[in-house]
Amino acid sequence: MPKKIFHYSPTDGRYLELPIDAAQELGFAQESPLEPNVYLIPAFATDIAPPPLVTDKWPVFKGGKWIQVDYVTSKSIFSIDDGRPIEPVFGLSLDAMRATDKAPPAARPFEAALYVNGDWKIKPDWRGVDLFDTKTGFKTQISEVGKLPADVGATDIPPPSSVHSWVAGAWAIDPVKVSESLVAIRAAAMARIDAYGKAQRVKIAGTPDEIEIAAWNNKLVISKAIKAGTASVGDKAAFQTEINARGKGETVDAFADKVLVNASFYARAVGLIDGLKRRTQDAVNAANTPEEVETVLAAMKSQAEAAFAQLMGAAK
Repeated sequence: MPKKIFHYSPTDGRYLELPIDAAQELGFAQESPLEPNVYLIPAFATDIAPPPLVTDKWPVFKGGKWIQVDYVTSKSIFSIDDGRPIEPVFGLSLDAMRATDKAPPAARPFEAALYVNGDWKIKPDWRGVDLFDTKTGFKTQISEVGKLPADVGATDIPPPSSVHSWVAGAWAIDPVKVSESLVAIRAAAMARIDAYGKAQRVKIAGTPDEIEIAAWNNKLVISKAIKAGTASVGDKAAFQTEINARGKGETVDAFADKVLVNASFYARAVGLIDGLKRRTQDAVNAANTPEEVETVLAAMKSQAEAAFAQLMGAAK
């Protein structure tokens, strides 16, 4: 009569349950017609019965006998590291897969489900969120689950400006920072005023060469002496040398007149520059906010451009 047999996988030896409709045909080995009591057992089958099936275990035929190995049969399992659904791995227990059959609870924004001591717990999760240090206002971040911004001295509210400080749970204007900022802004404004004044001097003089500009004073002295009839032979010779180099056929007396006119114009221009500069510096020092400083600088530039335009027009 046929003998009951049990099939197993050719790859890993796991017990293969046969479908009901195939059990009668494949679940029995026939006796050999040539050898009594010898049964024709096919490959990857045995007449040794597997142990009863139990939860999270599965029989595997190995070394001529059945052994029980871990086999998670839960419908869904989840990683205890991040809560993601994962596929069971034959031969590995839940612990070996770092998994659980308990579904993690839904987490709200800035929360995460953590598996702690055999169960899921909801913890704060501010990782990757731009936060702001409440002491410096600089950007910072939290790198671990379970910490709130307040735990690391931070907030998710950006400081409105560099002169705000965190006071009693909110950003507030800090008078000390305002004062320090205003000092720096005034210093920067003074540098801009100086640079503007120098640029205008160069524009009026037509040269950035300070040595050449300084020599104009000597020319002015010689020109006055020529017009007064007290110039020395050497002074006249110096003027004549420059006149010859210019090649415009000017006389010494006409050249002296031109120097006096140019000197007068330059003196007026420099006086205008210096006057506007001093007035603007005084206004900057009196300003109480960065906005007031910018208003003063804008007004100075507008006034200077209008005054220079008028001066240049009068000189033509």
